[in-house]
Amino acid sequence: MKTKKTTKTRRKRTEETSSLTNKFFKTILDSMNDTISIINVHDFRITAANNVFLKQLKLKEKDVIGRPCYEVTHHRSEPCAPPDGACPLLETLKTGKHSKTEHIHYNSDGEKIYVEVSTSPISNESGKIVQVVHVARNITERKKAEEALSWELRVNSAVAELSSALISTITIGDLSYIVLEKAKSLTDSAFGYVGYIDPHTGCLICPTLTRDIWETCQVAAKDIVFEKFTGLWGWVLENRKSLLTNTPLDDPRSSGTPQGHIPIKRFLSAPALIGEMLVGQVAVANAERDYTERDLEMIERLAALYAVAVQRKWAEKELKKHHDQLEAVVKARTAELTKSQKSAEEEAKISSSLLELATSIVGLLDINSILEEVSKTVLKLTSSEKTAVLLGQDEDGDYKAAVFHGWPEYLTPSITTLRLNKNNMPAINILIKGEDVCIDDAKSTDLMDKDIVETFNLRSLILSPLITGEGLLGIIMAEKQQPFTQRDKTILKGIASSTAIAVENAMLYRESIEMATDLARRMETIKITYEIDRSILSLLNREEILEVMTKNIQRIIPADEIITIQLDEEGRGYFYGSQLIPFGTCTFMDSVLKVGRVISVPDLALHKHPGHIIKDFLRRGFGSLIALPLYTKGKRFGCIVMLSKRVGAFDKEDISNGEKLTAQMSIALENAKLYEDIKDLFISTVRTLAHAIDAKSPWTRGHSERVTAYAISLGKEIGLSDNELEKLELAGLLHDIGKIGTYDTLLEKPEKLTAEEFELVKQHPTKGAEILEPIKQLKDIVPIIKHHHERLDGKGYPDGLKGDEIPFLSRILCVADSFDSMTADRPYRPAPGKEFAIAELKRYSGIQFDPLIVKAFLRVIK
Repeated sequence: MKTKKTTKTRRKRTEETSSLTNKFFKTILDSMNDTISIINVHDFRITAANNVFLKQLKLKEKDVIGRPCYEVTHHRSEPCAPPDGACPLLETLKTGKHSKTEHIHYNSDGEKIYVEVSTSPISNESGKIVQVVHVARNITERKKAEEALSWELRVNSAVAELSSALISTITIGDLSYIVLEKAKSLTDSAFGYVGYIDPHTGCLICPTLTRDIWETCQVAAKDIVFEKFTGLWGWVLENRKSLLTNTPLDDPRSSGTPQGHIPIKRFLSAPALIGEMLVGQVAVANAERDYTERDLEMIERLAALYAVAVQRKWAEKELKKHHDQLEAVVKARTAELTKSQKSAEEEAKISSSLLELATSIVGLLDINSILEEVSKTVLKLTSSEKTAVLLGQDEDGDYKAAVFHGWPEYLTPSITTLRLNKNNMPAINILIKGEDVCIDDAKSTDLMDKDIVETFNLRSLILSPLITGEGLLGIIMAEKQQPFTQRDKTILKGIASSTAIAVENAMLYRESIEMATDLARRMETIKITYEIDRSILSLLNREEILEVMTKNIQRIIPADEIITIQLDEEGRGYFYGSQLIPFGTCTFMDSVLKVGRVISVPDLALHKHPGHIIKDFLRRGFGSLIALPLYTKGKRFGCIVMLSKRVGAFDKEDISNGEKLTAQMSIALENAKLYEDIKDLFISTVRTLAHAIDAKSPWTRGHSERVTAYAISLGKEIGLSDNELEKLELAGLLHDIGKIGTYDTLLEKPEKLTAEEFELVKQHPTKGAEILEPIKQLKDIVPIIKHHHERLDGKGYPDGLKGDEIPFLSRILCVADSFDSMTADRPYRPAPGKEFAIAELKRYSGIQFDPLIVKAFLRVIK
């Protein structure tokens, strides 16, 4: 009977222990930030899962426990396989080791979740794997960021390749095919076409149809020239607007699917424009997925580059046409040599010079070099005494001199600052129409302002327009004393025609180079921003975040110096260095810190109300700045000021990049503040626990706090790192936690302890270590607490460690604990006093205590 009662009692205790263990195990699982599940290897069924797991998959515990893992996380009827990734559990069963891989889960709504999975085997007593611990960290946001960056790099790579093709010698048809292949690849489209507008007929010519759509269509007539624009593609051309539709059959602009043609399931197209002029079209269709705004943005970028390329090809063609015409003129003039030898020689010289000019400027891509050649040739081939080539139009519609020859040196400043427009030179109204203007007597004409005529002493003039598709690009002007001949007019007109085409070609080339350069800069900015984002989000200290940001911002924004200004927590003002500046002393800083405005000052010297800070910036030689507010949890706490010694150093893109970087910084600072709050809460909890230990007896009240204070001061004296000081603080507060519930009577005993009682006391370091062992966050301080009563000579407890076997922080704690014990009253004796304690530390230095630590401690308490 007694045996049955004992067995029943043991069973009850076992059940209670198991229940507590399960609750403790459940509490630990639910405290983790990652999803955790325990999976049975025999049938893949889930036996346990934490709250994070349930929340992430939007399920309840009853929907998870007892079901196969591949049903819960993948909605599958068998273990995982590509494209979601091979089953990590099978990998662990195969190798018997820890496995780590990236995987894909699906929540109850079918939403895709990217995870980083770690699996670890759990074996029974015979070593057989019976369960697997499955830990999954949500990396969806990181994957999305990586995909966005990868997409941007793919697009930029395609644009860069097209920019290179733009300046090559390939045909418009081959260029169109390259654009089409890039557009289809980047949008996952099955079909598409790229075409250009014939400037003479206005028809759309689509050379890419023969390499793509016509290969599949079951129609007899397969034309690539379209006179009329219909359907969705025609709407894009007629309206010069982009179009994205994933339901084209329901779109009223659609004309349906002609018999034998490919049914359009999804459609995306952008017009290729140069200003308002329609140059061509880029279109794709029938992607396996819906088109997005990101796809539209990419197609529009390709269309913009395609427009520049097509326009340049037409310009080259026109230039070649004029070159051929000049060659024909040369041949015709050469045939006339038999009529008059003297006249023939002169005409041959002119023709040769014209041909030489046309040939030389065809290969030039620098506008100034082209105009220099043109200006010299005008002087050489006409009877003019002075020449000038003017280019425009700027924002005011003015034309200014780009090159000039033959003018007196004293007129150079006046020529370089001269601006001609319809007001001071009405002749521009005639030139815009493409007609030459010949003035025999400038002083008697109404086509030029009288002041200009007098200033430059103008007499007889020829003005020849440089006409392109964009309008009046510039003016060639020749001047001399006597009226010009018809021959001079003809020569100048021919020169102007070739010059206009060459200049437009050079401008298109420059635009393509600028576009490629800007693209490279944007790619570098994206790369640096991504690096900054990764570096600061891993930091948890405000000062480190600010230091990393100010160091890296200068890689993107051309600032000579970056400073951080923080608000006074009491609301009195803000700190500039160590100086507190009250609100109201600087309107510029008040706007940033009180209102939250982003401020750009292009020229500090022109600031209307310079306060103390602006004056200091000027004194230090700075010329311009940008100031951006900083926030944590939606509340301003300061601002970043970017300074440059150049006036007008920052543009709109610098301000935009600055706002993006400060937004990143604000997120990182909020993470750091959250970490500090959690850390403070943890320390406060530990201090409360230490107070509870010390409060068990009036003789030990405040002991843990004092020991901690001694240990921290000693650690700083020795030069411990911040991380080591944190460990020492926790160990000091909790070093006597092993006394909980065991020594109440012993702490109050007025007599000296017996040997048996002292043996009980000696158990408190081990018990303290056992209490703290299950707490993950305190695992580093467990050895410090367990060995703080060890001695250098090996006669300490609990393990009798010697010398360097004792953890260094335990040796520090030992000195601090011993000193406080010897300077505090006990029920069985009064405090021996500070001098006695110092003598004892010296006496047992090298025996019980570490000599270096004792020396440092004596310096501290001195």
